Amino acid sequence: MPARDADRSKVYLLRTNTASNTAVRGPGLLQAITVTETMLDELAAATSIDKETLREKNMMTAEQCTPAVKESGAIKDYNMPRIWRELGAKAELDARKAAVDRFNAENRWKKRGVAMSPMRCARISQGAEDAQA
Repeated sequence: MPARDADRSKVYLLRTNTASNTAVRGPGLLQAITVTETMLDELAAATSIDKETLREKNMMTAEQCTPAVKESGAIKDYNMPRIWRELGAKAELDARKAAVDRFNAENRWKKRGVAMSPMRCARISQGAEDAQA
């Protein structure tokens, strides 16, 4: 197939004083998430437990703070379990799962999937600037 002008690109290297806004800022994070999600999927399949139920049962509680969280004080109004349930209901996750299961049963080669995954982003105190409102 002959190359066209639209298929060509030029690469320019440059240096800036700002941080990159890509996954490279956190090397290994994407791989760690992939490994963790794969382990949860395998465990859910081996125990015949719904994946979202397994994730909910293994969610951090207010008492299970990490040292980074404890430095800034106890978690006040920890609401992850409530948010998890509300988002599942608002997204009609059970109905969507049933529709996906029907689609997958009716189609041999094309498959669909739906999932809900929690994510926690740790915030480490940086000092005096964190005390400002």
